[in-house]
Amino acid sequence: MKTNPLLAWLVCALALDAATGSPQDNGPTTADCAAVAAAVQKSLVRVEYTLQFDKSEAPYGGMWRTRCPNCGQYHSTGLEQFIDEERPAEKAGFLLSASRVLTQDPRIAPRFIKRIDVRYGDASSPAIPVAYAVDQNGLILELARPLTGAAPLQFQADREGPYFTVTYAPLNGYWTTDVQSLPSKVTTLDTGERFIAVPSGCLVVDAAGRAVGLSLKDEIPTDDSWKGSPGEWRLLGVDRMNRMLSAVEEQADRTLPRVALSFRSPKKDIADRYYGGYWGDDEADETERNVAGVMIDGKTVLVLAGLKPKVTARLERIRVYPAEGEAVEASFAGSLRDYGGFVAELEEPVTAPAPFSTDDIRDFRNTLLMSAEIRVQGESRIGYFNHDWLTGFNLAWKEQIYPEIAGNAVSTFLFSTDGRLIALPVARRKKVSVEEEWDDSQPVLTATKYLRAVLDDLPEHIDPDNVPLTEAEENRLAWMGVELQALDRDLARVNDISDETNDGETGAIVVYVYPNSPAETAGLQMGDILLRLHVEGHPRPLDVEAGDSDIWAYRGGFPWDYLDELPEESFDQVPPPWPTAENSLNRKLTDLGFGTAYAAEVFRGGEILRLDFEVTESPSHYNSAARYEDEAIGITVRDLTFEVRRYFQQGADEPAVVISKIKPGSKGSVGGLKPYERITHVNDQPVMNVGDFEELVSGQTELRLAVKRMTRGRIVKLKLDASGDESEDAAPAAGGEDDTESPEGGASDQS
Repeated sequence: MKTNPLLAWLVCALALDAATGSPQDNGPTTADCAAVAAAVQKSLVRVEYTLQFDKSEAPYGGMWRTRCPNCGQYHSTGLEQFIDEERPAEKAGFLLSASRVLTQDPRIAPRFIKRIDVRYGDASSPAIPVAYAVDQNGLILELARPLTGAAPLQFQADREGPYFTVTYAPLNGYWTTDVQSLPSKVTTLDTGERFIAVPSGCLVVDAAGRAVGLSLKDEIPTDDSWKGSPGEWRLLGVDRMNRMLSAVEEQADRTLPRVALSFRSPKKDIADRYYGGYWGDDEADETERNVAGVMIDGKTVLVLAGLKPKVTARLERIRVYPAEGEAVEASFAGSLRDYGGFVAELEEPVTAPAPFSTDDIRDFRNTLLMSAEIRVQGESRIGYFNHDWLTGFNLAWKEQIYPEIAGNAVSTFLFSTDGRLIALPVARRKKVSVEEEWDDSQPVLTATKYLRAVLDDLPEHIDPDNVPLTEAEENRLAWMGVELQALDRDLARVNDISDETNDGETGAIVVYVYPNSPAETAGLQMGDILLRLHVEGHPRPLDVEAGDSDIWAYRGGFPWDYLDELPEESFDQVPPPWPTAENSLNRKLTDLGFGTAYAAEVFRGGEILRLDFEVTESPSHYNSAARYEDEAIGITVRDLTFEVRRYFQQGADEPAVVISKIKPGSKGSVGGLKPYERITHVNDQPVMNVGDFEELVSGQTELRLAVKRMTRGRIVKLKLDASGDESEDAAPAAGGEDDTESPEGGASDQS
């Protein structure tokens, strides 16, 4: 085999004093390292994996992950790169006998591997897996024929030190042999376990280059148990591995069912498109979803769907599909407060529960694991089964330990070799923030120990506000009871509040306080500047921002004067003229949950105050207002709500309903009615709400409607036939004008 003498010298010199080139205290010389490299060269081979796509899916695995010395995390090469570049993925191997090679386990599913070859110099041979190392992340390959010129390792556990580590890897277009002294540094964990950190996948030899031991991890024990041939390791043959995978597949079929969720169609119109959180939100429109579930016991399932409260509100039906038999109906029991899932109770038992492990996830480091990758695509549940290995751990939320794997963590369930579920993919629910942002929470592998503790004390870990609601309750909303104006750099400077608002990027000026609102009760005043909210259980304060709840604020106001020029086909594309009550602040207050206590930090007269609040449900708002659709007239009307009355400067004792929808070609459209006009009287009778309107128009053949467009009033006369069907003629009547002034518009929020 050809080697590069210069590179061999360079890697050996890493163990020497860089400044002088002389040996460190009794350390190895360059000649020592070169002699070791030469002694083992014929036993080092290259394992080549020719990869392929499966169903247009790119392969993935753990063999090409390396730990970054800067961040400590693993970085990987996308395996599809090898396919695109039409070359095999390569890894070092150690020749154990004329027909067997040991290499690090790539943990690539067989469906992605087209062929395995082992190469030494110009000689190569096809190879197949025959055994897996339980404690060493190793794979033993059987060669179809010997490799000419290669020499198997001969392990001698009784050889004396000093010892050297030998690694073999590609570097700068060459395959290089790196020889270093075996480190003497000992690492001690807080559990008391000790080990010596070594290069991952290294051969340990004596000064003469004779094999003493081998490690496919990045550590060896401090005693002599690492010494000896890999033939003495705990190994699983391919047949036994296949039986274990079959057992995991059977268990996954029993305990990880598909769950079908059905949702009520959302109550939405043009206002929702612009304001209600639906724009660009696929979840807000869905009426069916299929997800994976985990059987907690025979009648209880953990549904792995992190539904937002607005989506859960529309949940109407839950069906669990066992591997065999018909679907079983289930009822909602509660959403997990901190994890992306909810619990449902089945009407009848279907299967045995998944055996949750309560062991520390770190107890499974450096040991072989089984994995079930469960995907629910459409109405199909697809399972892929393989073995796996934990590549590391992350310390994260509330000091929980999260395991890392090289595979697809968003859909992988990990099992111990004795069949216990040790980790499952579940997203953590993020705390509410006032800033509008996409929810990018992805499932992460989470130890079952933590989920078991939650499920065993479910009443303490459910969110009482993330529940299914009736259609009437669907659009309920919290409020503070204020209208807000956004700060900017100049306003922040003038109010001497730049340092508290990041030069006006956060904070909002209170421009109106609704009577009898939580804001009035708490003592909030016009001119106050809301800075941030403090909520118990939230580690960071929530900055207040006014947001863009008035789409017309930057367009010169609603085009009332041009409404007659608008074609009727465009009526349902025009957003309401008033700022929505469902703005960023009120939406987040709703997500905090009704009854949640919080303190508002307020700037007033040069001082910062803290006012106490409780999340309170708002009065009916436009999106939740009672509505009535009259097919004969072809219009839908809604009650006037607090933000609509505020816009029109109309008191609660003044009659009116607002037109929210007009059917093109209908009596109402032909008669000249326009969206967002108010109907104050029907046949000279005042209309206080949609109930009055329905009563007054029902069964009528002629209607005299008093209509207001802002402050301008007119009379619209409509003729209907006795059956309520539309007749051919509709006669709009000329109307007079009120002498009241039109209220001034402005960019404001109702919160």
